[in-house]
Amino acid sequence: MKRPLQILFLLTLTNCGQQQSSEKETWDEVDEAIQDVEQPKAQIPPSIEYSVGDLKFIFSNLTDPYDLGLYQRFEVKLEDISQVTIESKTLELEGQSFELTPEYVFITDSTSYYLITANNRPEPNYYYILKRTDQKVELVGQTEPLTKELFGDIDKDGYLEIGGFNTHCQGATAEDYEDPDFCLDHFRVFEIKNEIYRDEETEEKEIKNVRQQRL
Repeated sequence: MKRPLQILFLLTLTNCGQQQSSEKETWDEVDEAIQDVEQPKAQIPPSIEYSVGDLKFIFSNLTDPYDLGLYQRFEVKLEDISQVTIESKTLELEGQSFELTPEYVFITDSTSYYLITANNRPEPNYYYILKRTDQKVELVGQTEPLTKELFGDIDKDGYLEIGGFNTHCQGATAEDYEDPDFCLDHFRVFEIKNEIYRDEETEEKEIKNVRQQRL
């Protein structure tokens, strides 16, 4: 009678050991899965550099949240000579999403403009605008928050315009969204020359376009 009991006891211990081993393997798999999920955050570099010819754009001082690729410092160099530096512990510059494309660069015969995006969540982003002429790069200025529906020579006058809503318009009723003028008092267009000017003439034309699209 003792021998069957001993066998049963050994089988129970074996099953428990196998179950614990199986559970350990399961938790190991969970840990590996979590590490796989978190890994992209570690892949965001502490600094990012973009180059076009002799011009370099350098984002550094990576800040939280790391997965968005936001930086507290920006520097532009021309022939390795520093031209403009923007730095603050309150900045969240979108270095990871910056591109040397028409979405961020506007070029004329003699001047190039570059757009540096500052994350401003939950409100629309705002932008630093740089201008290069010959062997000089300077900061033109900083826009107010804009949704950036417009970027380019909108009115065909040879100058850069940037425009959009200065807030995220959220209607409270269905009537708000049916109103062709809903939130249009928050629409802005700015023209970029040596400074940033509000272009009220182009702004009014674009407001009319938005109103007609809503009718």
